[in-house]
Amino acid sequence: FRLNFSHAKADYSNMAPVVEALEQLRRETEGTPYKPAILADLQGPKFRTGELKDHKPITLEKGQSIRLVTSKVQAVGDEKCLTTGTVDADVCVRNLEVGHRVMIND
Repeated sequence: FRLNFSHAKADYSNMAPVVEALEQLRRETEGTPYKPAILADLQGPKFRTGELKDHKPITLEKGQSIRLVTSKVQAVGDEKCLTTGTVDADVCVRNLEVGHRVMIND
């Protein structure tokens, strides 16, 4: 079984139905030779970029280097620097180091 935790709240408070289903699975397979494997698929860090200069999109080329900074460092992004759009994103950027690989997609 694969459990998708992509939309789980940080405290997992909305996951009660999943916990109930796992408990039911455990009860129903108890005393049988079946031991179902369970994979918890956790979402990696994601963030949204902030405002772009003149509200115009930019095109990034594969392998291009770009700076990622918090919105406190630079309010508006451009073709050489993307800013973060949320507090969670600011935390992600602060944990990056020069040379880390970041996948960017629309």
